[in-house]
Amino acid sequence: SFVSGQTIRCTINIFNNCGFDVYETLIYIKRVHTFISALPEIRECSDSKTISKVVCEGVKNGERKKILGVIDVPGMTLNSSETLSNTCKLSYSLQIKTQIVGFLTSPKVQFKIFIGTKPLNYENKLKLMQ
Repeated sequence: SFVSGQTIRCTINIFNNCGFDVYETLIYIKRVHTFISALPEIRECSDSKTISKVVCEGVKNGERKKILGVIDVPGMTLNSSETLSNTCKLSYSLQIKTQIVGFLTSPKVQFKIFIGTKPLNYENKLKLMQ
């Protein structure tokens, strides 16, 4: 769980053996609004928007690299609300994408994240345990 203004640190290990250079690695946070109507039939409509983006270095073909990425959750970000409403849901994801010369599509991984009012981190867990 993260809060508005908090920093998210990512460690990305890339072993590039695809035959082409990765010219940049992108880290971004996406917000997804989902609207649900129940009448006359159940329908869903979703809209997504990138709310934060960081461009990191690339990796040459045949090389291994550890990339340390840092991205901030923008201030005044609305809290995630997947279970609070039957008509509107708000969710976030952290996505890491590689831009590769010569590829039509870019490989990416996506992690769901929760943005709330209180961060869950190691320091808070230690305080709760004492």
